[in-house]
Amino acid sequence: MGNYMRTFKLLSTIIFFASCSGGTKSVDDNKQNVKLLWRNQNFEWITSSVFIKDNIVYFGSFNDTFYSTNLTDGKLKLKFKTGYDPYFLPIINSKKIYFSSFDLNIYCIDTVGNLVWKTQTVDRVKNNLLEDDSSLFVSVRSDGLRAIKKSSGTTVWHLSQKSQSLSTNQPIIFKDIIYVGLWDLDNKVLAIDKNNGEIIWRNSYPKFSSSDPALTPNGLVISIDKYYKGGQVMMLNYNTGKEIWMTPLKCEALFKPYTNNQNTIVSTYDNKVVCLENIDGKIKWILKLQNDENADTRFCAFKQNIYFGTTKRNLYCVDINTGKTVFYESFNYGISEPILDNGKIYFPTGGSEIWTLKE
Repeated sequence: MGNYMRTFKLLSTIIFFASCSGGTKSVDDNKQNVKLLWRNQNFEWITSSVFIKDNIVYFGSFNDTFYSTNLTDGKLKLKFKTGYDPYFLPIINSKKIYFSSFDLNIYCIDTVGNLVWKTQTVDRVKNNLLEDDSSLFVSVRSDGLRAIKKSSGTTVWHLSQKSQSLSTNQPIIFKDIIYVGLWDLDNKVLAIDKNNGEIIWRNSYPKFSSSDPALTPNGLVISIDKYYKGGQVMMLNYNTGKEIWMTPLKCEALFKPYTNNQNTIVSTYDNKVVCLENIDGKIKWILKLQNDENADTRFCAFKQNIYFGTTKRNLYCVDINTGKTVFYESFNYGISEPILDNGKIYFPTGGSEIWTLKE
């Protein structure tokens, strides 16, 4: 396991900097629509872990450390050493911070960095932690889904997963039911009672991979993709899993659909962003990106627009109602998922930078 983890870390680091670094390109801070708050490349942060809450930035680092800093100036507030890289978003409560690490542990620390508890997992946590008032719900590769107590880290229930399974999608909760995709031979979508881990319903989509589920007032939305040979966006009944509507589309199942009361927005693997009507799945608008350019983050909505980064290191701002591009800005590093906090939107990049909109 040790040699494997070291090899994985080396490969991950190479891939991260190959995809995010601007190479020999000079750093350009002069942009029309966004401004740089700060950068600190010594942090070597992992973009999938960056989280902002109440003007504090939390993140994991490739130097096996969990940090928090001031949002305005990047000044260090908290530093907690782990045994390996913390890859995913933390959960921040008033007095506790919860996060997973690729050292096969889930950590609970207090707001000044003291360890409250840690609990070991049998394999890597593959998605963000999910919470309710008393429990964390943890998606673990080749193990399944677990509920653990926030107070102690002990297991409440465990929904096991077949050994040949690869992973689970990001779980989501709606009215005491957990919805999650399960990547195995049948590629299932499950509805699970959050109190006891019992399966309420399951749908199987053989030979398809599925996106993280998304909530709407009308039903559960998922994208399924036949490994870049075609796909479908569909809405399912929350209580039964029965299909409400289905729209054939070359949808990208790597990213969760964006949903609001009226719309479902998905990216495709043929350079498009597509908006569908929630009520019937009809296509409302299509935005064509540049050739060989695809959305590379989830969508984030802010003041009637959606924001997302692309494989060409561009940040797009698009009108939700029309699909028209409001602006796009080019960056020297890969763009992480945009983040909302206290009425503003922020754009972390692979260069350990934080950007925001110009006012």
